[in-house]
Amino acid sequence: EIHDSHAAPPLIATRLNLELPIGFQALGDWSAPDSIRSESPDGHPVYAGKAKFTREIRIQEDVEPGESDVTCSIRYQACNARHCLAPKDLKLSAAVSVSRK
Repeated sequence: EIHDSHAAPPLIATRLNLELPIGFQALGDWSAPDSIRSESPDGHPVYAGKAKFTREIRIQEDVEPGESDVTCSIRYQACNARHCLAPKDLKLSAAVSVSRK
């Protein structure tokens, strides 16, 4: 399990941050899975199993056709009922192809 995005210190809340090219705009908030109660004694909210996060991105009409990279930085901490691993920082990238018809 990982702490949900509303976890208060000293817990490490799950955080996602998009790094977008010029002309790309994130819309709204992240869509996150429903949290459940942790197996730990305090039962704080966590994401468990597979956790899928999504966010809509708008590409402005003046963006030139071609490939651009969209990057997402993720910070999280995995735990079980007895202990937590060190926090992790990941960076994921995806190539986005823009075409105009």
